[in-house]
Amino acid sequence: MKRIIAIFIVVLFVTVTLSTVSADELDDLRREQEAIQKEMQQEKESLKSAEQQFTSLSEQVKYLEDQLSKVERELATLNKNVKDAEGLVILAEEELIQVENELQEKVDSFKERLKQIYQKGDVNFFEVLTESSSITDFLVRFELLKKIAEKDMELVEEIDRQRIIAEEKKEELEKKRDYVVLLKKQSEAKLAQLEAQKKEQQSFLAQVRQEKSVIERALAELEGDSEKLASRIRAIQVSRSGSGLTGPNGKFNWPTPGYTRVTSDYGMRIHPVLKTRRMHTGVDIGAPNGSSAVAGELGEVIYAGWFGGYGWTVVVDHGGDISSMYPHLSKITVNEGDIVARGQEVGKIGTSGLSTGPHIHFEVRENGDPVNPWSYLR
Repeated sequence: MKRIIAIFIVVLFVTVTLSTVSADELDDLRREQEAIQKEMQQEKESLKSAEQQFTSLSEQVKYLEDQLSKVERELATLNKNVKDAEGLVILAEEELIQVENELQEKVDSFKERLKQIYQKGDVNFFEVLTESSSITDFLVRFELLKKIAEKDMELVEEIDRQRIIAEEKKEELEKKRDYVVLLKKQSEAKLAQLEAQKKEQQSFLAQVRQEKSVIERALAELEGDSEKLASRIRAIQVSRSGSGLTGPNGKFNWPTPGYTRVTSDYGMRIHPVLKTRRMHTGVDIGAPNGSSAVAGELGEVIYAGWFGGYGWTVVVDHGGDISSMYPHLSKITVNEGDIVARGQEVGKIGTSGLSTGPHIHFEVRENGDPVNPWSYLR
């Protein structure tokens, strides 16, 4: 009877609810979250400090874009980590179910064994001795009883091992669930930071569109950047006089395939806010953010990078002192020194630099100076 009571205690023990992650571990997660919040606050203070040190509008735009790209990359990494962690949780849940099923099978088997013991009654040493027909019979029976007892003990020990495994799996699962919660909070915080920085960038660009003093400063910077670019192109073309490119052969390919709406033409125009006549040195073509900007003709990429108010810019030299320019890109897809074919993508349409919306400011330059692009487009 004592043996049966002991076995029932084991069965009750293995069916007790398993423990979850400790309070200390949750405190660690909370401290990590607080550290992240502190880091984000420091980034905001750093942003305010940096803004006071800008010497040009284009520097401020570049800084805002860099910060935006940084947060977008961090958010993408966090979202990937959340997805990976959720996958680990699913895997841990499946493993826990498997372990608990195996444990339950062994508990059920042990319960059946208890039932058999109860129904048939326990056989003790005295019964084996008195009912044996000989010493040999006694030894055989005794050995059989010993093996049955060993099997019972092995089953109890296996149940105990499975119980420990199940406890470890459940604890591991709870930790992974807490980690997913932490990552999601970090992701939400980064998303809020991203939205705040987007609003800041939009607010700045609204100033560029609306405030006369800011507009005048922006236009002055663009004119200065245009002159710097002209000098740079001339210097590069002189150094590459033996490149083998002989100039455009016929009309250029349209720079924004599928999008032909001209939002601002080449030539003198009345500025909508300043109400003064200003020279517009290219053709602005509206196109969705991320759509392709393509080379107008065969040529070599002589510049690919950030260029002041023009933002992310690609310049292609076609030979014969003719070059074409593709500024305000969101992404550059070629490198300096690349030979690009007519109609080959050089970047993605965007609104980088001193720009107020996604478009391309397409320019053609002769000996570095901008000319009317229409004579090359039609």
